[in-house]
Amino acid sequence: MECVPNTSSIAKPPLFPSWSLVCLGSASLYSRKIGLRDMPNFTSGLHYLIPIDFYLTVNREKWEEDMKMIGGISRRLRKTTCENTRERVKLFIGFEFECLRGHRFIFGQKHLSNKMDSTSKLINLDIPLWLKCRCRRSSYAQLMRLHIVTPKAPVTVFINPRVQSRSTIFHTGEKPIGLEYSRYYVMRFPYIFGGSHGILRRQNDDYKMAKLLANSISVIHSPLN
Repeated sequence: MECVPNTSSIAKPPLFPSWSLVCLGSASLYSRKIGLRDMPNFTSGLHYLIPIDFYLTVNREKWEEDMKMIGGISRRLRKTTCENTRERVKLFIGFEFECLRGHRFIFGQKHLSNKMDSTSKLINLDIPLWLKCRCRRSSYAQLMRLHIVTPKAPVTVFINPRVQSRSTIFHTGEKPIGLEYSRYYVMRFPYIFGGSHGILRRQNDDYKMAKLLANSISVIHSPLN
């Protein structure tokens, strides 16, 4: 198939890769105070990943056993004597945009269409595929990468990115992809989204409809043994 896997084309493997996932290393590579390091051309102040909490109902005894094994810190919401308990884990997530001139920035509060929304709800919101860049010339930046720093906890983070245009949903062609705990990952998005209906272009009204669908990230407890 000579295009990005999508809902409008026959389910065949693509002839060339269009998505890419890389593990940069340990989660400690990212500093909450400093932001992204050794990554040039980021707009000042827009190089910080967004902290997002996930809440999991887990077996209390098994969770504590796993946390001791990996040296993590339990963030139980309240003390309980029940078999199951509710735990909180924190991810750092960044939707990175880049324009044709190489300017880069992380999607944040200033980009939300509804300013009443919180960045903590980003994973529950649709993210536009194109945004205005701060370039002197009138230009747009495209959603190019997804940064994810997974928590130091016995969990698996799943990503299932789906980009919707007017009538088609583009996807990876794979099942949701599992990420290991305490790691820093970057997923590169396709630059060109092409399907049976042609290429998705910003020059026409398609750009107003194009978006990364909400809820592309999920977290589950994964017992170590």
